[in-house]
Amino acid sequence: MTSSPPSSSDHQGPPAHRRGLPDLCLTWLVDGVPLLGHAHTEEATPDRAPGTFRVTSRLNVTTAEWREQSFSCQVEHTASGSFQEVTARSCSAPTASLIRTFVLPPSPSDLYISQTPKLLCLVTSLPSDEGLAVTWSRESGGHLRPPLPLQVTPQFNGTFSATSELPLAAGDWESGAAFVCRVSHAELPAPLERRLQRRQGKRLPPSVFLLPPPPEEISGPRPSLSLTCLARGFFPEAIDIQWHRDGHAPSASGGPAHPEVTPWEPRREQGGEGTYFLYSRLEVTRQEWEGGAAFVCTVVHEGLPLRFLQRRISRQPGN
Repeated sequence: MTSSPPSSSDHQGPPAHRRGLPDLCLTWLVDGVPLLGHAHTEEATPDRAPGTFRVTSRLNVTTAEWREQSFSCQVEHTASGSFQEVTARSCSAPTASLIRTFVLPPSPSDLYISQTPKLLCLVTSLPSDEGLAVTWSRESGGHLRPPLPLQVTPQFNGTFSATSELPLAAGDWESGAAFVCRVSHAELPAPLERRLQRRQGKRLPPSVFLLPPPPEEISGPRPSLSLTCLARGFFPEAIDIQWHRDGHAPSASGGPAHPEVTPWEPRREQGGEGTYFLYSRLEVTRQEWEGGAAFVCTVVHEGLPLRFLQRRISRQPGN
């Protein structure tokens, strides 16, 4: 896979190349945040080498965006399990005009499963941490819980990023209360403010399908197999998919039987409904699957009656 900056007359993103069958997931990120629905990705075509394919994805950006932001192209080839990410950005020195602030809502799992929702304020392209302060307020006034300690992280390009998390009550978020993140820095002429509240409008629950390993994979030589959980037809796009094995969350300790989860970002479905779909792949050992171990896919979304839905799968006798 290659990545190159745009020419002075055509500010577009880099093409992506992957060897093997064109079964891949391509995602664009802007300053590390996934960008949905703004790129043009062409159909896969045969490449020069026999048995290989070429896919090109173009992201149009303005000159100002190219100077102020970094752009990353993530490509995952599901058939081979390979993953690559290439980042491109202007080489100009960081200045105050490059500082960007984003506010992110609580995850569905934090809201409805652990019931510990938090808002996230992300500050990127900081030239230093001098004079940095991040504060929270509620637009209508009132008491706020203390935010978690500010986390400042150095980046590969010499800048810094900072994250501030604000714990809040689930009822405050569900009621539509608005919150404001305010960022001050020594090189900012004035503080930056970003506002966030729960999106209003329709709520459509996902349909959930849990798929076993395909027959071609089962008959192959690989020691691991893939389970796929598909959620489709949902709105808004905020959704979480969790995997459990035999009633327990996958262990983080590793080992030969440790399953691996491959996440993707929700994508808009074709058609006029404006709904989204999402795949999640769980890699398990052949020994687990053939031994009859059961696996559970849990989907968390605000459109579901109970806010979550589970599907269970295991190898059936004779398969």
